[in-house]
Amino acid sequence: PAPLIPHLRKDGRDGDDGYDYTAMIPRITDGSDLRFVARSDGSAVNILMKLDGGIDLNFQNGVDKPDLAERDNPAPADRFFDSAAADLFTGYEQMSFVDRTAEKFAATNVSRNVIGSGGAETWEVIIGQRPTRNDGNGPNANTGAVTWVYHDPNANDDFGAPQFVVNLGNVPELRVKIGYGDQPTAAWIYYTTDGNTYPEGSLGVGKDNTKVAELNFSANGNTDGGGTPTWWFARLPPLPNGTVLRYKIGVHRANAPDRFPFSANDVDIKRRMETVFEIDNFNAHTVTYHPHNDHGEMATGLEEGFHILRTKSFLSRSGRSSVFRTEAQTFYYDAARPTAQIFFPRENDQVGGSVYGSVALSDDSVTSVQYRIFDSNPANDQDWANANPVAVPGLLGNTGFTKEWRFDYTGIPTSGTAQILVRFREASSLSDNALSDEEGHFTTITRNVTTGLPVNYRFGFPATDGESVGLGYVAKVLFDKSLGNGLTEPEFLAEFLVLIDGISVPAASLAIVRNENAADDALAITLPNLYTGDASTHHEIRVIHQRGDSTLTVARKVLAVPTKLPDRDNDGLPDIWELTHGLEPSNPNGVHGATGDFDHDGISNILEFLAKKNPLTSSSPVFTATVATGNNTLLRFEAYTDRRYRIWRGADLNNLVPDASYLTVAEDDLDYSLLESQNGPRQFYALEISLAQ
Repeated sequence: PAPLIPHLRKDGRDGDDGYDYTAMIPRITDGSDLRFVARSDGSAVNILMKLDGGIDLNFQNGVDKPDLAERDNPAPADRFFDSAAADLFTGYEQMSFVDRTAEKFAATNVSRNVIGSGGAETWEVIIGQRPTRNDGNGPNANTGAVTWVYHDPNANDDFGAPQFVVNLGNVPELRVKIGYGDQPTAAWIYYTTDGNTYPEGSLGVGKDNTKVAELNFSANGNTDGGGTPTWWFARLPPLPNGTVLRYKIGVHRANAPDRFPFSANDVDIKRRMETVFEIDNFNAHTVTYHPHNDHGEMATGLEEGFHILRTKSFLSRSGRSSVFRTEAQTFYYDAARPTAQIFFPRENDQVGGSVYGSVALSDDSVTSVQYRIFDSNPANDQDWANANPVAVPGLLGNTGFTKEWRFDYTGIPTSGTAQILVRFREASSLSDNALSDEEGHFTTITRNVTTGLPVNYRFGFPATDGESVGLGYVAKVLFDKSLGNGLTEPEFLAEFLVLIDGISVPAASLAIVRNENAADDALAITLPNLYTGDASTHHEIRVIHQRGDSTLTVARKVLAVPTKLPDRDNDGLPDIWELTHGLEPSNPNGVHGATGDFDHDGISNILEFLAKKNPLTSSSPVFTATVATGNNTLLRFEAYTDRRYRIWRGADLNNLVPDASYLTVAEDDLDYSLLESQNGPRQFYALEISLAQ
């Protein structure tokens, strides 16, 4: 079986409140020869499997299929005219039957034999003492099973050998008698040694802490009226005196018939049986598939990251509509550690100023990035800190990376050197920073730089963080006149990059001011309207000067003077909001306009803006109504101080009436709720959101 890794699942507001939990997910590191196993109860006659949206899993069996990607059930070529019913099986592949068992578990009195390990007779031995027994109790059947299984650890076999004995070296040896002849195919001892848990298992696979030892044929026993039974034996690993050994013994007869749930007894038996199907020899490195589950673009090799397997287990219903059960299992394909690079600074760059903005790029598997800095400033020699993901990356270019991360290097010494460590983690990485990259399955990149520049580089206006600025405000960064010596204004301006909230300021808004004062020249920045509807939001103005391997950076955080939100295309979406989220502020059409839905989550851009959500990633519902205690209705939504809200209600959708007043909140509440008393047999609700007045 694949090893498991912990993964924190955050269902959040899409599920129950606080429904974050850690799930154990299989992790696959070698995709060259994979085996997928599906298990069902004894009623299953067939199992189909689907990987992601539909990938050919059984190409290795040599069956030629007309689909270009060799899929058993490809997506309909035309969803308007092809059979829509085919969607039920789209992407599912035929698995191979392995076995079905009605595994019978041993008892000292064979009338207590049961099918399945649940409730089966259990023996307990404290090594060095005599065995004790918990009698078995449960349903039994002979169809597809051996006739009986006998074991008494306090008795001998037909030849005088004890059925349970601890041999020299504290090696337990067990014997079991099975009726009859060639009925048994395999037999196992399921056991625990922790003193707390009891053994459970099926078809030679233990559950949780259960260990398994295979029994082997020893000899034919004495013939009785039913036939000739056989004796089987096994030896367990050495166990120290005082160990609490608990065990059960199961016997398998191959290819048991399926058991249709006609009666309550059939249901009991089939639930204790097990049916196994498999896909083997699957090569995740070389598989060719349609990444969009259609008939278009092709890709080779499974992408690293999370994938999901689904199965459908079918009842025997020949000639009638299918009855099946669907199961799902997530796994993580971990072919390599994360790939990444430090974009800024470059190796041996010289950095200075009050702050340096570092940029790292990574592949899509990276889920978090941390950094650590060592230099001559003791305040910087601290533990690992988190870098921030960039919602709308601007520096990916043709690097091949898909994610951008940023962090600030502050308190830069005026001289010396510094070492910047950046660590990239994916879902399978461990959190212990004391581990090596190989042990922790993360990637660490080191950058060495020189610190300090002989240039006084600072913000002059605004003088401090938190000042308010409006449209047309001229911010200025001051620096020694020597910085621009010998350069024309266009040459000098080309060395500056100005970012406001990560968005590049156009060159037309920049100007060089010579002789700003006796010692300094300045870069003047004419600011746009930064107001986004929330006067409490801080906006970062970052000014970067780059010349060769030397970089100067300074940043200032400002507030925006409340004003009418600029909207050059009059689509109701503020320009600054569209720029921040990668939409075109001069294009009111398609995905860039008010009715656009770039992320296909069913929430239009205008509603994403008003509800303060991200139009680039699928969002949780804006407004929900659920039945509460006493058939009352609980209304829930996210409420913000810079928005106002009004509930519309009515007995039908065509006659909703708004509340007389708007609702506002004194502080942001990401789970605001209203309890509505029952009002008639049914009630409809709608939520109106607008900017605060």
